[in-house]
Amino acid sequence: MEKHPVEFSTSIFRIILLIIALIIISAIASSSLGLKPLYSVIFTFVYLLVFITGMFFSAMLFSIHNSSVRKAYGFSVIIKTIINGFAFLFPFAVLAVFSDFIFKWNAIQPVASAAIFTCVSVSASDLMKSGGKRAGNLIFSFAVSLIFLFMFFVCGMLAVAFLK
Repeated sequence: MEKHPVEFSTSIFRIILLIIALIIISAIASSSLGLKPLYSVIFTFVYLLVFITGMFFSAMLFSIHNSSVRKAYGFSVIIKTIINGFAFLFPFAVLAVFSDFIFKWNAIQPVASAAIFTCVSVSASDLMKSGGKRAGNLIFSFAVSLIFLFMFFVCGMLAVAFLK
């Protein structure tokens, strides 16, 4: 197995930004449901699980489809591209904080939708740079984003339906 390219390294700074962004978006999404405070805390963790599951699902699908990248550089490159792609959640988390707390807009659903599509697309483009299939990554990124978004919305709908 060859050594992975330098541009596919990830830093602890990106991982910290990713964790902070995941917590912020999950907390705002759960508080926007209008649940009791205890349920909001619980649903923050549920949304965190949805994001982590979505990232894992993205890595698995991209790994299956980009077998040439996986064979050339190993599975760690795919994980690093997912982490690097999802580090783009941070600007969306800042946007969610501004819209929710400063402008008093409840815009977490559109912000989360745009964030998920952007992060999955950035991950797919990084895989294309390393030799992945172009058309397949575009189709897979769209499919993964839709599935990820479906999980995010269903989680919120179930919370509102059963916990209010």
